[in-house]
Amino acid sequence: MRTLLALLLCSAFAMFAAEPLHPNIVLIFVDDVGYGDLACYGNPKIKTPHLDRLARDGGTPKYTRPMCTGPVVSKGQGELQKDIANLKAAMAAHGVERGFMNAASPGVIALFQPSDFHKSVDDYLADLAEAMRHEYEAIVAAGLILQIDAPDLGLGRHMMYRDL
Repeated sequence: MRTLLALLLCSAFAMFAAEPLHPNIVLIFVDDVGYGDLACYGNPKIKTPHLDRLARDGGTPKYTRPMCTGPVVSKGQGELQKDIANLKAAMAAHGVERGFMNAASPGVIALFQPSDFHKSVDDYLADLAEAMRHEYEAIVAAGLILQIDAPDLGLGRHMMYRDL
């Protein structure tokens, strides 16, 4: 009986000492907080010691929006050619003769990846258009219909040209 009681007590203590089965996750969503609004992102006026500690200890990565910091250049056509080949193989396997491939418009790229390098939005758009031209031409040359995804036409004007 003593052995059974000792075994039960040891089991109970071991259960409390064991690691939790699931990780502890704290997910913090905030509304209307900009890049420089917290002390951990460089704001000298607003004190956010608890969020600063979380960021410093690796509890959350500091996220900085991707942005263009130099001239726009193409990394080549390799990945695009793989995508075209995969699409054409899938079309052939299903007996499809005509297909389309979409590509981002210069405006949507500029909208989601602003430039810290170009003197104006127009200069940036011109650079992006020149870089994307090669992708557009390759899609058409492969016999595919080019679909340019341009949601920026509907929303970009009021977001990119706020100063007008």
